[in-house]
Amino acid sequence: MAETKVLIVNEDLGLFDTLQASFLSIDPELNVMSAISGPRALGIASTEKPDVIIVGSAMTAMDGYALTERLHREPGLEATQIIILAAEPDEKTAAQAREAGAAGHMPESIDPALLLEAIHRLTGVSATSTQPESVKAAAQAAAASRKASAPAGEVPALDDLLRMLLERDGSDLHITVG
Repeated sequence: MAETKVLIVNEDLGLFDTLQASFLSIDPELNVMSAISGPRALGIASTEKPDVIIVGSAMTAMDGYALTERLHREPGLEATQIIILAAEPDEKTAAQAREAGAAGHMPESIDPALLLEAIHRLTGVSATSTQPESVKAAAQAAAASRKASAPAGEVPALDDLLRMLLERDGSDLHITVG
């Protein structure tokens, strides 16, 4: 059986860490990828061809609704299943999601196990394990790892630097390459 590819697009890498840990504790066969912006997601999706893309609705450069429309216009991605996560979903955002072509529209605070169930429904794959305790443990482990600071002298990953740049609106962050 081929692995299921899931791309999570959100400026909050903490959300990615939590979802990835939870998903993999339930279904270790998943290939979970991340992107912190719409343009980066377009590039990853074009090369990796994920089965499902989970998109945050309120990203700065390109919101989740615009990204969903763009993804469906890309060759080879027209039929890709996309779930939009909204901070405060309502009828207006649900209508926006439908108009953009999203297969689902859910609250950002959704239980990761329920989100994974939606992924499995969209792909027709069943989970290898459905133990809620493993989801809680994975989510707690991911939260603890986010709180731990990087060792002194360790260079942060480029995605972390970009996330910090976005969080600070580009101020007070200088990156030297070389």
